[in-house]
Amino acid sequence: MSKLKNRQKISEIILAVLTEKLHVKDALLLFPQDKFDKSVECAWHALLHYEADEDLRARDIEYREEQDEYLYFLSTLLKDGKNLPANILKDYKQFHGGAPIAPDEKSFWAKVLNLFRFTNID
Repeated sequence: MSKLKNRQKISEIILAVLTEKLHVKDALLLFPQDKFDKSVECAWHALLHYEADEDLRARDIEYREEQDEYLYFLSTLLKDGKNLPANILKDYKQFHGGAPIAPDEKSFWAKVLNLFRFTNID
């Protein structure tokens, strides 16, 4: 899939989460398998934070609104195929590195890796 189509798909995924049509965990699994697009990785981490902040979002309406607006902003840029701003990419890279997005393969090992994407195996 092209970079533009990947970004547009992510925009749709983010909007589906914001409108509660899709759960975040399911949304993360639907992400395009583009490990080389830093905007894709950044959006993946932004949604992961959305999920992790569930308790804070329930307690703090202002925080929830800011986070929703932020995700909507990311969605708008991605819908148009634009790169996310450099400062946002830098902040996410500094704290998270890459996203654990599995390779776009139908091989046995790709399927196994995909099953364990959200488990913490030490």
